[in-house]
Amino acid sequence: MKILDYIIFTIVITTLSGCAVGDSTAAEPIEPWVESSCGEDAHQHYAALLPGFTRDFEIAVGPTTRNMSASQLDLDDAVSKAKALGKYLHVILLCSFGDPTANLYDYRRLVDVAARASMGLSLALDIRSLPHGAGFADANIRQAYLDEVEQLVNEHPPEFLNLCVEMNAYALDDATKADYPNLVTLYEEAYNRVKFLSPDTVTYFSHSWELDLLHITDGPLNMFKDLRNHIDAAGISTFPQIVGIKQPAEIPGIYYYDLPQYVDVPIIVECGFSDSANYDSSPEIARDFPPHLMRALGDLNLALIQLVEMHDLPSEGLDPFFRYMGLRSIDGAAKSIYCGWLYIADAGT
Repeated sequence: MKILDYIIFTIVITTLSGCAVGDSTAAEPIEPWVESSCGEDAHQHYAALLPGFTRDFEIAVGPTTRNMSASQLDLDDAVSKAKALGKYLHVILLCSFGDPTANLYDYRRLVDVAARASMGLSLALDIRSLPHGAGFADANIRQAYLDEVEQLVNEHPPEFLNLCVEMNAYALDDATKADYPNLVTLYEEAYNRVKFLSPDTVTYFSHSWELDLLHITDGPLNMFKDLRNHIDAAGISTFPQIVGIKQPAEIPGIYYYDLPQYVDVPIIVECGFSDSANYDSSPEIARDFPPHLMRALGDLNLALIQLVEMHDLPSEGLDPFFRYMGLRSIDGAAKSIYCGWLYIADAGT
């Protein structure tokens, strides 16, 4: 599995911009989905794995549509299913590093559908769309990034804003690590600009947990300390299969043990577990990811859990690891893992 296939998978959310204009449902409120397949057996299964569990964090869900449909009805459907789980839509945009309005149309459509569902936005900007050979010492690149951040925040300030998805990937890659200090200063400048424009937006960067484990180093974790004056939360992305964990029950109880040593702010966790047979998984194996993730996260100061895909993705060019990370199948049917997250959602206080 190529980790940078994540770049392709982030595009999926922004492809929703093709939704039909003028659909008769466009102005109607979006109500939470009622899932009939998550019955008493599912409730008892998760109750046994999470005895006495109560939720004190929020949930955001990526509204990927059935079969990647661009219709307004299918987008509304995905948002309805997301609303049953949480208060926020999880939106990932690839930075354009050119036209600051490049993502604006897509963002406006998602702002509109979130408003109709009375949901907030968890927005993440992925810098891995940086043109080949370019770097963050380039004044034009820096200005293009800052202009895009300002354009999006001025259009609609999100409740949560990740200014740099998996920043440690840039620090650990031999091809880019020399440019990393320039990214840090750009991040600090962007953070300051966001806080001026929208003081209440929770602004942060995220960190690939498994990437650090693969490199067996705590150097990148020091980012949280080094940037402690420029983060409102500490973001991690975690996909345990990347380091060879095949069953959710195999996630060690100390898997995230080191994190509190580096942060004193609330934690945001983006997560997923593939049920692809290519990775020795299945929907039945993946269904226990929610409770075992909760067990491993323990008593961390969680602010938000971000679930990356509502529906599986049909893209033949995408690694099966990401294609089969949805909470529901391509045709819309709920997988057991959806019931697991629904159990956790219903345990909120």
